[in-house]
Amino acid sequence: MTIAPAWPDMPPPFTEQSVKVSWQGIEWDQNLIQYAIGAGNTYADIALSLQTWSFGGDPIVETVAIKVQHYMAKAGDTLTINVWKARADGNVSLGFSAEEHKFANAYAAMRSATNWGGAVLAVDEQLIQIVRNLV
Repeated sequence: MTIAPAWPDMPPPFTEQSVKVSWQGIEWDQNLIQYAIGAGNTYADIALSLQTWSFGGDPIVETVAIKVQHYMAKAGDTLTINVWKARADGNVSLGFSAEEHKFANAYAAMRSATNWGGAVLAVDEQLIQIVRNLV
């Protein structure tokens, strides 16, 4: 997983901060693919062993909440990253080969006036929160 400025080649205006969260997975998760594109429809029928993804032409982009937890094996600590509100960057690449399939996901954090519990966030806390639970 990478956390980087949303505009790596151009610094954002001094009055604004931005956060982009990205990772790469190997799972065929139909909801993640739908969110990565930002819109679309998915369908799964387990009895028929059938999954269908349909995309294109929908101008409404999904807004998601992201929580990533990472267990730090050596220290035993847990690192939790909360992105209160985010939108996908809209790019999906489905590479097929003899190797494992890899799916890149990238989301830009959006300002959120409240956290998931409804508590009001200060202006300088509205993008992302990183919590390290020490053992």
